[in-house]
Amino acid sequence: MKYLLLRGGKGIGDLLFTTPIPRLLTEEGHTVDVAIYPQNEAVYRHNPYIDKLILYPDDEGYLDWKEQVEKDYKQIIYLGMTLEKKYLHRTDGFFGPIPSLEERRAAAAGQNYIDETIRAAGFSVNGKHYRPELYQSEKETAILERYRRELSADGRKIIFWNILGSTKNKTIVRGFKYIEQVLARVPDSIHWILTGYQINAANMPQDSRVKQANWDLRTSMLLTQLADVVIGPESALVNAAGAYDTPKVIFYSHSAPENLGVNYLNHYPICPSCDCHPCYLLTLNWFDVWNSVARKLARNQDLACRFKQTGDPYRSLGYHCTCTLPEQEIIDTIVKILT
Repeated sequence: MKYLLLRGGKGIGDLLFTTPIPRLLTEEGHTVDVAIYPQNEAVYRHNPYIDKLILYPDDEGYLDWKEQVEKDYKQIIYLGMTLEKKYLHRTDGFFGPIPSLEERRAAAAGQNYIDETIRAAGFSVNGKHYRPELYQSEKETAILERYRRELSADGRKIIFWNILGSTKNKTIVRGFKYIEQVLARVPDSIHWILTGYQINAANMPQDSRVKQANWDLRTSMLLTQLADVVIGPESALVNAAGAYDTPKVIFYSHSAPENLGVNYLNHYPICPSCDCHPCYLLTLNWFDVWNSVARKLARNQDLACRFKQTGDPYRSLGYHCTCTLPEQEIIDTIVKILT
C-alpha cells in the first residue's frame, strides 16, 4: 500500500522525530512518500525507505496543494501538532486555552516525544527506544571522511556548540562563558559554534580555538557524528546527534530529560534550577502576534519568564530556564566527557 507522510510545520527537531516511520512502513511491505518544506529537505535526503520526496509550495498555495495531493493517496499519516496542543503549548494560545502548569506536567510526565510520534503514526513502541535516523550517500561518506581527517588532524578534541534554538527560551545566554571555562580546563580542544554567534558576536572569545561554522543544515547534521561532544538546547542539532552515539549535553528549558533525550545514547541532561521547569511552553516573540488578545497573553507570559537583572527592573538577562543553568555542573560534565 502507498502511504503519504505529512508532518507540517518547519521545526527541524520535530521533523527528525518522524524519520524512523518510513523504515517501519517499508518493513511492513508498504511504500512511502514524504511531504516536507523545501528548507528541511536535508532531513530526508538519501533516505532509502522513501519512494518520493514531495516539497511543500509557498504558504499561500498550501491548502489547495494539500487537497490536490491527498487525492492520490488512500493512506495518509498526518503528524502535524502531534506534540503541540498535547504536550507543548504556544504562549499566544494559538492551539487553544493553555492548561495550568500542574496540568501540563501531568500530561507530559513519562512521555517521550519521539515515541509519541511513532505511536501517532500507528505503531506500538513496546519498550523499544527509537532515535532519529539519518542516511548518507557514498559521496557524503567520502566527504565526511575528509572532514574527519581535517577536524582531527592534530588530535585535539572537537566540540560543537548550538547556542541558539528555535524559540527564545532556547538561547544559551552564557554560552561563550562556558566555552572559555572549558578551554581553561581542556586547552587541547577546538570549539565550533554552529548557531548563536550572531546574538553576541562582540563577546565571542577571541581565541583561535573558537571557530564560527558556516556549514549548511545537511552538513551540520551529518558532522555531529564526528564530534567528541555536541552541546546545545533541546533543538535541532542535539536531535540530529541523537541519531549517533556521539555524547550530547542537552540544556533543558521547556521539557524534561524523559521527554527528549532519554532514548539517545550518551545523553547528558542539564536542567535549570528554576521552579517553573519543566513548563512545556513554547515562548514566542509577542510583538510578532497581531491578534490583540493573543498578543497580550504572549506578552504577559514573556514578562513572567524574564530573569531580571539585579538592580535594574527594566532589563533582563534572558529567561529563568536559560539563566539558572548549573554552570559548574555544565563545565564538569563537558570536561569529564573530553578527558
